[in-house]
Amino acid sequence: MSAKGSSNKKIDEDKANNNSNDDDDDDDDDGLSSIPESPTLATRYAHRAATLVHSIEKNSYIIIGIVVALFILSILDMLEVHANLPFSLDPIITVFSAGSIVALLYMVRMMIKSKRVLERWADAFERNSISAGINISMGSKTKEEAVRAIAETVEEVGPQLREYISSRSNYNEFFDIAFGKEISTATTQFDIVIDKDNLKPTENSSYQDLKMTLQKYGSIIVKFVNGTIDANTILSYSNLLSKYVSITKNNVSLALIIGDDATSDAHNLALHPKDKKIGYMIIIERPLLMP
Repeated sequence: MSAKGSSNKKIDEDKANNNSNDDDDDDDDDGLSSIPESPTLATRYAHRAATLVHSIEKNSYIIIGIVVALFILSILDMLEVHANLPFSLDPIITVFSAGSIVALLYMVRMMIKSKRVLERWADAFERNSISAGINISMGSKTKEEAVRAIAETVEEVGPQLREYISSRSNYNEFFDIAFGKEISTATTQFDIVIDKDNLKPTENSSYQDLKMTLQKYGSIIVKFVNGTIDANTILSYSNLLSKYVSITKNNVSLALIIGDDATSDAHNLALHPKDKKIGYMIIIERPLLMP
């Protein structure tokens, strides 16, 4: 299980020049991506992707047929066979050429749609795999357990983070971090922040290894919530994350918010953070664990 860098996460980019059919299809795709907990999500994405691929396949046959016809007509024209025909080949070649262009443009359109669907499919699986991994790995709703669960779940930083925390008696440097020009006027605070600025030197190379990894990957931030995570909670968390990005100049690749449960509005807001420098925002529901 892994999480991609934030620069590769924005797969729902709008295409302003799409026609009304494109917009309708985008709405359908967004409808799929807005069901984070649906047990049929994988099947629905697979069906949508298969339909688009089948459409591309059929269009490819049309293009191949037109190209073959153009080739034959061009050969006849080159051999001047058309002199024995009661009609000119030029209009026919023109029509076939126009048809091939139209069919090719339609196929490109289908390929772009398929790319979007497959990217959203990968995004949904990525989110669900991280959420499931964190839930499985967390023995209790504590900061220490959350850090260990991240080390076991997030593939890009997992090996380096496990080595780092195993080399230290504690890792309190990740907990209750405030950000601001001065601590007394701190503007942003989180329960857990794993970034390149909070690391402490170790006796082995784990410090440098993890620092280099976090420089490439980005920061991981966690917030605990007592009770239900709602839309206002997500909006507040997003604002805090944006302030963190503004102050530290670090991108946030993974932002977790852990609570007892969450509303559907909260899940939908978490799917699309406003700040482009925030990658995945994932809600973890832990109703059965005592903090």
